[in-house]
Amino acid sequence: MHFSHRTLFAVLVFGLIVALYLPERAEAGVTVQDRELVSKRRAGRGVYDYSYRLTIDNVGTTLNGVRVYVSCEADGTELVDDIVEFGDIAENAQVTSTDTFTLRQNRRIPFDPDCLLYEVGFATTVVLSGTVTDAPLSDAVVTGIVIRPDSGRPIIDSGRPIIETFSTVTDTEGNYTLEVEAVTEDDFITLEAQGTGDQENALLTSTVGSVGSLQEVGTSGSIIVDSGDAGSLTVTHITTAQDELVRRLNGGVLPTTDAELAALRSQVNGAELLTLASVIKTVIDNPGVVDLPAGINNTLELIQNEQVFDEFLVELISDPLLNDLLVTATQETAEQLNIGFSPDEIPGRLYAALRDDSPLTGSAYVFDFGDNGDGSFSFYRGTSDIIWALNADGEVEVSPTDPVFLFESFPTCSY
Repeated sequence: MHFSHRTLFAVLVFGLIVALYLPERAEAGVTVQDRELVSKRRAGRGVYDYSYRLTIDNVGTTLNGVRVYVSCEADGTELVDDIVEFGDIAENAQVTSTDTFTLRQNRRIPFDPDCLLYEVGFATTVVLSGTVTDAPLSDAVVTGIVIRPDSGRPIIDSGRPIIETFSTVTDTEGNYTLEVEAVTEDDFITLEAQGTGDQENALLTSTVGSVGSLQEVGTSGSIIVDSGDAGSLTVTHITTAQDELVRRLNGGVLPTTDAELAALRSQVNGAELLTLASVIKTVIDNPGVVDLPAGINNTLELIQNEQVFDEFLVELISDPLLNDLLVTATQETAEQLNIGFSPDEIPGRLYAALRDDSPLTGSAYVFDFGDNGDGSFSFYRGTSDIIWALNADGEVEVSPTDPVFLFESFPTCSY
């Protein structure tokens, strides 16, 4: 980055990035609570059919077309009728089915009820409302990508594919409302937003998570969620950078479960997140000034090609005008990420390498922080005692008590 010695002591800001956009998994969903034997009848020599009703709890919004798929992989047990139809289930309701499932059991082999597995399917619309923004992307095409669990059962019976896409267009303020069709709680949703016109270089992403994680809110057979309920519905340069770093951690593919996503996001490097997001913002905010490298069509392609990205970053830093734009984007992104320290995170020693305005570049700096707001600052011209304080924004403000002489340049004239 490009800094000046003259402003170095005004405010020294550094911190750790915490930027997880996945909503916590809601205590919501449909669960099987009880199984009731309805009938028993002989189906052959030593073989009997047993029919059962199910009782389910729906903790969350009203769901339409609910059905439970029953399976069992145990010797001596065969599912004759493996679907229990419930129809529409009201919000926060417990319902016992009139429909049944039937298993056929060989009486010579003891029945193990623990073999029974239940999978819930439904036909419910998920309504997502949010914003595509760095500056707002107007008339951007927003695509919701739904990836369904690999069991195949609900997908085959519902007639829906494993991967399905739904699209809409943002308004002039970058706002969108997108309806997607869900058939299981584990349906996993990601968003892509492609800019148009002078924003055509922008391709942003955000991973929303599972339908089950969104089910806490909604009415009338739909799960209705906005960015106030799930921050991931705001599609930004930051969510895009975060998705890319998660993808790298996961072997080049995005995760498809909430647990995997949360675990990977906890491993994202904050400095890398800030760098990727800031470069994306620099490109999007300055159309016609900051051009993408040859062969790169959009911001997502840029950050996914690590070699090209590194070369592009060097170009930005090396050009004074572009470097200033990058610094502005970095400062604004850092504010959005809410970078900052808590009192127990202040390091005993911090090393920094800054590019400055003087002819000496790549200068090294060392900050030592005492426990009582005192400490020292060292760089190539010497050492100064300092006082420091943590402000309300998590920023560490540093001031020298005996300033070291700083380099200054003066105009000269020749005779």
